[in-house]
Amino acid sequence: MMKRWYLYAALLLACTACSNDDDTTTAPPQRGKPSVTLLASVDGLGDNGYNDCMVNGIFGFYEQTGVVVRLLLPTDMAEAETMYKQWLTANAKTDSAVIIVGSGDYEKMVSQAPPTLTGSGSRILLTESQATISGVSTVAINRYGASYLAGAMLGDFPVYILAAAPNVPILETAIKGFKDGHAAHQGKEAMVTVGYLKEGESVFANPGLAYRSMSDRMTADSALAVYKETVFPLLGGSYVGVQQAMGDNLLNAGLLVGMDVDRSGQGNNVPFSLVIHIDRIVGNYLTDWRKGQPWLQTSTLGLAQQATDIVVDTHFAPNMLIESNSRGMTTAEAWQQQYAKYKEEAVRSEK
Repeated sequence: MMKRWYLYAALLLACTACSNDDDTTTAPPQRGKPSVTLLASVDGLGDNGYNDCMVNGIFGFYEQTGVVVRLLLPTDMAEAETMYKQWLTANAKTDSAVIIVGSGDYEKMVSQAPPTLTGSGSRILLTESQATISGVSTVAINRYGASYLAGAMLGDFPVYILAAAPNVPILETAIKGFKDGHAAHQGKEAMVTVGYLKEGESVFANPGLAYRSMSDRMTADSALAVYKETVFPLLGGSYVGVQQAMGDNLLNAGLLVGMDVDRSGQGNNVPFSLVIHIDRIVGNYLTDWRKGQPWLQTSTLGLAQQATDIVVDTHFAPNMLIESNSRGMTTAEAWQQQYAKYKEEAVRSEK
């Protein structure tokens, strides 16, 4: 793992340096030599979450095959569009190049720039999209089932869902799943409240905004009030802002659901994480490509396909303040029992 991150850091510096060099960025790879390019989400890498997990999957493929890997790191949507169009131009006639467009935010951009790839082995994969786009394969992660499972496991707890922005389909699906699971197993005084940061493309990479929003939430009634809600964050890289805000509040008695990757050991208030196996998903697509196997034009993967899951922190041991509000759920074994109790129900609900 350490070797992979040294390699990742080296390539990150190299790709950042060449992202402003048109000659380097647009230079086509040698015909017949396979290459994989990731067009990362805007300011997405370095989030220790979903985006970095995707990079892990790509570098895992590199370690197995030695296929050349390139990273494109846009700072805004305009730069992302330029990079994407340059890749299309540079690889129009190559026969073994893949670009992974790593964000559903790019759906409109991709649909408005039809690819003209003539090489039989070159492909485009757009993640977090259910759109049907000519010449492009799309894969969407259905978070409903895993969110339902999280909601069922937290049925006895009051919950605050903090989402990045309203009217984002993947977030609204997760919100509905969580609320359905929670309602099906709701305790007497448990309730679910939903809040949003704001609208805008940069909201998924704005931990400072998330920190301020969460701090305001915890001190809304009184500076001396003990905060008792469990937080279900749907924030992308902004997750770390909520994590820090809850850690900085000495009167925090609430739990925090880890998101996107396994957050075990990142705090005594994280009982479990909702994980997205985007590394495994991307790795499988790339493996099929190298074998010459076709991709589906559209695909949706969820809990039943092991694209999502809940991972309990095996070392969960809340501090005394949290324990006094945990209603008996003070051990990893207790959370694992909740997981086993509701897992199949959550899979059925997703179908």
